[in-house]
Amino acid sequence: MSVLEAKEVSKIYCKGKENEVTALNQVSLAVESGEFISIMGPSGSGKSTLLHVLSGLDTISLGTVEINDTDISKMGEAEMSQFRRGHIGYVFQNFNLIDSLSVHDNIALPLALQKGDKQAIESKIQEYLTSLNIASVKDKLPNDCSGGQCQRTAIARALVHGPSILFADEPTGNLDSANAHDVLEILQKLNSEKNVTIMMVTHDSMVASYSQKVLFLRDGVIEHVIEKKDKPQTKYYEEIASFNLKDRIHMIK
Repeated sequence: MSVLEAKEVSKIYCKGKENEVTALNQVSLAVESGEFISIMGPSGSGKSTLLHVLSGLDTISLGTVEINDTDISKMGEAEMSQFRRGHIGYVFQNFNLIDSLSVHDNIALPLALQKGDKQAIESKIQEYLTSLNIASVKDKLPNDCSGGQCQRTAIARALVHGPSILFADEPTGNLDSANAHDVLEILQKLNSEKNVTIMMVTHDSMVASYSQKVLFLRDGVIEHVIEKKDKPQTKYYEEIASFNLKDRIHMIK
């Protein structure tokens, strides 16, 4: 079952002007429930733009994007915002937490407009505080937490309302190697144990190897796909790293 389907999606900036740029060029893809997909490519390839238009953070110029069989392509800002609250989770590289709110209250934000049972809502928050190992810092402000704790808080906030798909834009980009490993282990566990569907942008081959499939973008098109399938982890990583290096060398030439 497809959670997300994009058909011939293009994103054109400054259309019709002298400085027109085609960031995405007729990209088509389908994301099945429970998949964990990474998007890679050199700078300017369109990977972050793709994540933004698939998640409704940006509009598309041509084509359609459907999430749970709902076309989000023509939604206005208010309608898209409401849809996102029910169906989409998003994790940013720089966490995007509210500095004046505690870890607990940052996680609670997506539930603030819900009129459900308060005890059930609090139980859901506690579930993520525990499963992401941040219960000990629940009353702290983001500035008093480590980068890893902040990103785990951001992941909890993105998932607490039960979205159909989680988008992550360079989720380990601001973390040291130890915290990056912890965050990736959490994402992989959420995917394998809770069937969370994930699309993640990264420039790092090791980070991408935590996913099941890697899409390589160049000049706004998907040029190559690598799938893990039955490959040993080391071989899978080496295949990703090899193509990523070849891609970068090609860019230099």
